[in-house]
Amino acid sequence: MSQIQNPKLILSAGYIEQSQDAEDSKTQNIKWAYVLRLTGFAGIVILIAFVLVVVEFSRRIAANLTVWDCPAQVTTPADAGLTDYETVQIRPQPDQMLTGWYVPSQNGAAILLLQGHWTARDGMLADAALLAGHGYGVMLLDPHPCA
Repeated sequence: MSQIQNPKLILSAGYIEQSQDAEDSKTQNIKWAYVLRLTGFAGIVILIAFVLVVVEFSRRIAANLTVWDCPAQVTTPADAGLTDYETVQIRPQPDQMLTGWYVPSQNGAAILLLQGHWTARDGMLADAALLAGHGYGVMLLDPHPCA
């Protein structure tokens, strides 16, 4: 059995080895801290991008619902068989003019037909022809001012 010749060398070697483990542990902690910071930063950037996309999408939907492009009239009541009609204009405010068609009533009752958002008044001509065929007066009105 051999004896340890220089106990200080072994102790110092153990110290060096232990010191190296501590250094590796510190380096490992620094690497993880860097990764966590980088991940957090990337998460914040992704969150901001998501919020901006949602805001822009909402803005475009709101613009589509509030901005009206006046569509061109493709058909008239005469095309639907309603020959007795007149073009009417209503001025709800001094700077607005609403345009429509009126088919006179045969039974004393009249119905106002308003189309959906993305169509013009000619989109309701089939309904107007049905109602006029039963004697009702029908007004087809574009609720958006088109000048």
